[in-house]
Amino acid sequence: MLQEKQKGAESFDFKLSSKERFINLLDVLSLISIGLVAFGIFSIGFFVAPVVFKNLTPRPLAAEIMTDIFLRYYPFAFVCSLLALINESVRFFVSSKITQNKKLQILRLTCVLAICFMTSYSAKKILPEINQMRIESKSPTLWTNPYFVSLHKQSEMLGKASFVIGLIPIMIMVVSRKRL
Repeated sequence: MLQEKQKGAESFDFKLSSKERFINLLDVLSLISIGLVAFGIFSIGFFVAPVVFKNLTPRPLAAEIMTDIFLRYYPFAFVCSLLALINESVRFFVSSKITQNKKLQILRLTCVLAICFMTSYSAKKILPEINQMRIESKSPTLWTNPYFVSLHKQSEMLGKASFVIGLIPIMIMVVSRKRL
């Protein structure tokens, strides 16, 4: 029985070059980073926000809590997306001779670049403006301000786009993994 297991293990014997191991490490780091961004925004949008707005009154208090969550989340998401962008860029140049499908690599890199841009824009432009408006107007009338509503819709759209676009490189990474 033990000999059969050893023979079975030998049939799966494969050797990866140090370059291939490095690329695999980059893939894992990218997968984790992009996963944190995509599923972080999904979790906040579909689980946290509805619970906070349903259970906390008055509405400005719930909005304040959600703003605080997003003010902490988006810088974290930007760092994760930046790490993924660096990983994908290094992977693109290192694996040029190993990977045959350049189109998938370019698609991965483009998606990660888009996520990095969206999280940066949300963290540096939209959320500070939303927060400033929230601080200046501590009343429920904030939601009647067209500029605030516009910023809020932009924030929602960028969050949804980050999730959907984040799924693309994740699916590419999962589907294109070599079967062991």
